[in-house]
Amino acid sequence: PPARRGANPPRRLGPALPAAEAILDLLSTVPGVERGVIAGSFRRGRPTIGDIDLLIMADDSSAIMEKFVHLESVGRILGHGTGKSSVELLNGMQADLRVLPAARWGTALNYFTGSQAHNIRLRQRALDRGFSLNEHAFTRQSDGAEILCATEDGVYAHLGLPYIPPEIREDSGEIEAAEAGRLPQLIEMSDIRADLHLHTDWSDGRASLREMVLAAKARGRQYIVITDHSQGATIANGLSIERLLAQHEEVRRIDAEMNGEIRVLHGTEMEIRADGTLDFPDEVLAKLDFV
Repeated sequence: PPARRGANPPRRLGPALPAAEAILDLLSTVPGVERGVIAGSFRRGRPTIGDIDLLIMADDSSAIMEKFVHLESVGRILGHGTGKSSVELLNGMQADLRVLPAARWGTALNYFTGSQAHNIRLRQRALDRGFSLNEHAFTRQSDGAEILCATEDGVYAHLGLPYIPPEIREDSGEIEAAEAGRLPQLIEMSDIRADLHLHTDWSDGRASLREMVLAAKARGRQYIVITDHSQGATIANGLSIERLLAQHEEVRRIDAEMNGEIRVLHGTEMEIRADGTLDFPDEVLAKLDFV
C-alpha cells in the first residue's frame, strides 16, 4: 500500500525489533503495568515495519506516559496525552503508546495489531450481526449498548470465529479458513528440533562451542551442527585444516559428554573459490557430518 504522507520509510523487522522491545521492557517496570505488547506489523511478523505501536494494560496511565516521553531514546515528543502519546526516537522511528484498562484490552489489541484489510473484514462482519466495532468495544446498533472484550478470543468469538493468529491477519483467506474450520497450525518455537548452522568463537562467533551446546540444550534442541567458516573466509577467522580437525575432536568429545541428551554434529560453512574449487579437499570433508 502507498505510504502515509510524512510516514517513516519501512524498516527491516530484525534491526527494529530490539528497539521496540527495549522500550517495552523499560515501560514494564512502571508500577501498575499489568501487561505490555508490541502491536502492529511487529506482532504480525511482517518483514518490514513502519511505526512502533505499543499497548500497555494499566488502570492509571500518568506515570507510564511520563516515563515514555522522557526515555533516553526519545528525540522529540510529538504528543503527550493520557490515553495516547507519540514520540520520534533518536533513530528516526516514530513510537506510539496507548494505555488502556484490562476490560478493553481485547478489542484494542486486535485493532492495533491489524492488518487494515483484516480489520475491515471484521468490522463488516460485526455490522452484519448488528454491531459496530472499533478499538474500544462492540456497540449494539439497536440500543447503543457496549460489549467489552478483555481478550482477542472474545472478539473473534463474538464474531462467530475461532481465534486467528496475528501472523495470518492479512485478509489472504484466513477468515474463510476460520469459518470452515481450516485454520493452519502455525509453527511455534517449541516445534523447532535443531539448528543446522551455528558459529562459535573458533571463527566469528562470540560463544564457545560448549556454551553453544548448552544454550541449544536449554532451548530443547535435539541436535545441532557446528558450522564455523572455512579457511578462505580470512576476515571471519576461518578455520585452517589443522584447526578444523582440532575442532572436530572437541565436537566429538562434547557430543559424547552429552550422552544423548543433545547430539552435537560437525560441519563447515564452505567457501567456494573463484576457480570453483573448495577450501577443503574431499578427504577432509569426508570427516564432517554436514557441509
